[in-house]
Amino acid sequence: MNAVANMPMLGFATGLVSLAAILMPLLLIGTILALSFRFRRYRTLHETLRIMASKGVPIPPELLNPREFQSSQRVLRSGLVWLAIGIGAMAYLFMEDHNKWPLALIPSLVGIALLVSWAIENRKNGRP
Repeated sequence: MNAVANMPMLGFATGLVSLAAILMPLLLIGTILALSFRFRRYRTLHETLRIMASKGVPIPPELLNPREFQSSQRVLRSGLVWLAIGIGAMAYLFMEDHNKWPLALIPSLVGIALLVSWAIENRKNGRP
């Protein structure tokens, strides 16, 4: 009787193993590609800095610390993506089961928090 009761878990476990077998190579390939693109970008940046220094051209601070200038746009983009995911999940969960839609408030509130953080950072730095 115990073997019959565990049959649904067996199907779930095989499904989980097969999903992992499909996703792991894709994740590995994606990681290798991301690292190779990052390496190529840094190599190009260093080559550009070397050429600028050899010609005596002043190096803009954006090239030396690009994260400082990109962080504001990155926070805005992340906030908008999280908010869109939350709204989409909220609509889906509301149509599926009217009692589960509050679960989608989590990504929505993360998106709102990131947007508020972006607005505060821009006001502090004097940007519109």
